[in-house]
Parts: sequence; structure tokens; C-alpha cells
Amino acid sequence: VDLTVVVLDVNDNPPVFQRRDYTVTVPEDVAMGTEILRLSATSDDIGANAEVTYSIRAGNELGKFQIDRTLGTISVVDDMDFEVCKDYFLTVEAWDGGAPPLSTATMVTIELMDVNDNAPAFSQDIYNVLVSEDASVGQTITRLLAEDLDSQVNGRITYSILRGDRGNQFWIDPVTGLLKVNKRLDREEVSNYTLSVQAFDSGSPAMSSTVIVNIDISDVNDNPPVFAPPNATTTVQLNQPAGSSLLKLSVTDEDCPNNGPPFEFRIVSGNEGNAFSVEQTGDLRSNRVLGPDATREFTLEVQASDSGKPRLSSSCWVFVRVVGDSQYRPSVNPLDIYIVTATDSYPGGPIGRIYASDRDVTDVLSFTQRPLQQRNPFKINRQDGSVVAVAGLEPGRYQFNATVSDGRYSVPVVVTVMVEQVTEDLLRSAITLRFSSLTPEDLLGLHLNNIKQRLRGVVGWGSSSLEQQQDPLHILGVQLMSGGIDLLLAMERPDGEGESGGYLTSQELILRMGEAGRRGEGGEQEGVSATGGQRGQLQGVLAGAEVLTLACSGELDCGDRVCEQALVVEGGAMVSYSTPTVSFITPRYSRTESCTCP
Repeated sequence: VDLTVVVLDVNDNPPVFQRRDYTVTVPEDVAMGTEILRLSATSDDIGANAEVTYSIRAGNELGKFQIDRTLGTISVVDDMDFEVCKDYFLTVEAWDGGAPPLSTATMVTIELMDVNDNAPAFSQDIYNVLVSEDASVGQTITRLLAEDLDSQVNGRITYSILRGDRGNQFWIDPVTGLLKVNKRLDREEVSNYTLSVQAFDSGSPAMSSTVIVNIDISDVNDNPPVFAPPNATTTVQLNQPAGSSLLKLSVTDEDCPNNGPPFEFRIVSGNEGNAFSVEQTGDLRSNRVLGPDATREFTLEVQASDSGKPRLSSSCWVFVRVVGDSQYRPSVNPLDIYIVTATDSYPGGPIGRIYASDRDVTDVLSFTQRPLQQRNPFKINRQDGSVVAVAGLEPGRYQFNATVSDGRYSVPVVVTVMVEQVTEDLLRSAITLRFSSLTPEDLLGLHLNNIKQRLRGVVGWGSSSLEQQQDPLHILGVQLMSGGIDLLLAMERPDGEGESGGYLTSQELILRMGEAGRRGEGGEQEGVSATGGQRGQLQGVLAGAEVLTLACSGELDCGDRVCEQALVVEGGAMVSYSTPTVSFITPRYSRTESCTCP
């Protein structure tokens, strides 16, 4: 009898991993879905008892990984960051298909490799440093600190100055970040620096960040006062009253205000008989009346000390001559200043000069404004009489009094300033008179009043109608051209005419000048006509002048269109002329031609 014995498998063998534990190294920037390890476990059983499935039992609380139940492959399913977690320890189980199932566990260690994915970060958004200008070379002024979350070589930081230090005044330690003085500092040359400092790591490729370092240089009293001019000469008259102002010393200091003014003045030597004193404002004054027996020349050494600690000082020599009594009063003329501006205010600056003379050759004249006002838009230079306007001078008529003194006699003088804004209406109505045989100074100083009076009479402005209002004749520009000196002007329409209050057109003004010439009012010869073209001749008081109208030159071919010429103000360009009695400051003008539709 054949007997077949069939032995049935019993699930008595759990799965066995090929290795007791597994270790794998993965870069932290591994892409999601990447398979990083494949596990394999087998069972000595057969059939369903040998079918193995896999699962992660522990260590995956953050859900970074998953395992294929059948294949045993472990994949990345979420971003990983070395700086957050460097290692993961997974407990992986293998189960067979028996009933009941048997299982075996293994340990999987996943080590992350650092990737250079973090740039250095500075401890401050901006660094502000105050450094004394006498800081020694090599002195540390601050430390810049940056940190990098990466590890090892990826977190190793090097510092450097990118920009802002053209003179190489500073140096930064590339390892420690200590910022030091590399060269001597001078606040008077450069008072502050703005450096851009970079921190970069040693990864590949390297990552970096920058920070701004503001360095202010504090002042040290290293500059003595400076006299301007370095030496001076003045005179004092015999019997001049004690306390008379003889000279004002001007001193500057390149240091900051707390190391500069106020200055302390004193006469160090040469002041025989204590004849002079110097105030803390720098005014040199006579201390007593000098009689005929007084010393005729003094050489004073005047010292000025600043306010720094310790104080620095410098000296200048002042030569004082004692001269005879003044016999004559100064002579001075009233000054009229005309300012034409293209904007709604004059930006300020020198506008003229008070001219004065004295028959006493040794007299030194001084100029003052009387009375002084708190909000005075004008200043007068004491030594030379130049007049300066402050910024923002608005259109209008200004008048102030000044005094010219020789130390004994004082003479008053009136200064009148007229500021006018040029408008488009004025430019459209303007004519230009060109004088080929006159200089600007002769035109303004000798002939202008005569020209203005003549033109006002030609138009019909009588002297009685001018008494209660401003001048109807507007001088808009005076400028030197290749063909002579150009006088640009416009005239208001006389009272009682049809459009009273407006301006005569350029053709109307030329026509009236021509009619006056034909009546003999302009001289023996005929004046210019209204249709005289671009240029014509004026006679009489205006002999030799050419009239330049706004008629086109004919050089521009406009075809069926119409040629138009216009006066254009050249922005920012000013012309100034000054004589002993009148000063003019006007914009520059140019002529443009264009074609327009009729």
C-alpha cells in the first residue's frame, strides 16, 4: 500500500530582515518622492505564511517618510531641514500573512547631510557707530556679528567691506568681524561714512548678506582759527572819537561749532598806550582820541582763540596808520536797482553796489544800513558797499536808507530796488532796441533816463499822469550781443485809450515812434514806420538804434504755414550790469522761429 503523508505548513517562522539595522545618508534638499532605501525581509514558511508586508511602527511622527507595504521601499514625502532635525530613527516592522501573523522589527537610521541653504544673518539690521577723528590706526570701533544656521564649512563666515570706503580708511577682520581704523581720520575732510559690509559663508556656491554701517566722525579741536585776510591795514584819524570802529576782523574755523566760535580776541603786542581794543565780535576800535603827538603807525598782533578744549589760537598783523582830520564829506549818488525775474521770486545774491568817493585820499569809507530792520531782505557790505538780496525776494518796490562814513562825516544815501516778474504778455508786446555804438554801462548810466523819458512822451504818457503810479515803461532785459547792446522793453497803454491797462503791441509802439519821427519829434530825419520790417532806424534821442521786431528773418521755409518769432527766457541765465547810479539784473533772452497753421 502506498501511503502519502502531506505535511501542512504552520506559521512558525517570523520574517527575517537581511540586516539587523540600516543606515542611510540623505542630503537635506532631497526632492519629495525620492526613494532613499529598500528593505527586504523573508520567511522560511511557505504560501501565505511567507507573504511579507512592511510598516513604520515608530519614529515617523513628523510624517517625513512613507514605506511601500509590499516592496519595502522608503520614500521622502515632506521637506526636510538639517537645521531643524539632523537624524531620524524609524522602527520598521515586517509582517507575514499567517494566522496569527508573525512580525520582526528593524531600526532604520536616516542621517541628513547639510546643504548650504542658509545665508549668514547679521545681528542688527543697521549699525551706527560714532568715532573720534583722533582715533588711532588699528583701533577697533565696533564688531559686526553674523550667524549661519548651516554647519561646518557651510556655516563658516568671512567678512569684507563691499563699498563706501574709497580711501581705505577702515579694515574689517575677515574672521572675527572686528571693524578697525585703517588710516588717520579727518572730520573736516569727511564727516561721515556709509559702509556696505558683506558676510559670506564657505559653501559651494557661497551665500551672503550685507548690512549698512553708518560711521559718524566726532570732531576734535585740531584746527586753529583762520583770519581772512591773514593781515589787514586800516587808518584812524587824528581827534577821531574814542570807540570808533576801524576794522572788522573775519575769522573762520574748520572744526564743528562747539570747537569754533565764539572766538576770543585780544591784542597781544603793539598796542602802545592801550590805544586800541578788539571786541569779541572782531571789531577793532579806538580806545582814546589820538592827538597830534600820537604815534603815527601801529603794528598790532591780534590773536583769536576758539572754544575748543584745549583752545587753539592764531594771530594776524593789523597795520594802523594815523592820518589827519578829514576835511571833506564823502560823495555818493542814490542807487536804483532793477531786477527782472522769470519766476515769482528772485533767488538772491549780489544785486549792486553803492559807489562813494572822498577827496581826502587817506579816508577809509564804511557803509551801513539805517535803520536796521529785523526782517530786512537786503544786506550791505561794510567795506565795499555791495548790496546783497536774500533768497525769496518777491516782485515789488523796495526802498531803504544807507550811510557812508569817513569816520568824521556821515552822508545818507537812498537805495531803491524794483523787482518785476516778466510775463508772457510782456514778452509778446516787447520790442528790442539795439545800440551798436554804446557800452552797457554808458547806455544804463548816461542815456537810459533820457531814453525812457522820450519813449513815454512819444506814446502819450505825460508827466502828470505818472505822478500817482509806477513807471509804465518796462525794461525787461539788457544783454550784450555780437551786433551791440540790446534793450528789451514794453510799454503800457496810456490812460483813456480803448484797452486801458494793457500793453501796446510791438507794432503799435513802433508805429507811434515812427509818427513822432515824421512830426519832427525824433529829430531831423524820419523815424521807423509800422511796416518797416524787422529793422528800422530811430533818430533824435535814439539816434543810431535799430528796432528788432518779432518779424521772422525769412530763413525758415514754412510753405503754406505762417512763420512766427518769439522771445524765450533762458532759465537760470542772468545778466548783470552796474554803474555808480543804476544796476540791472535781468534774464537772458533768445529768439526762436516756428511754423504755425494760419
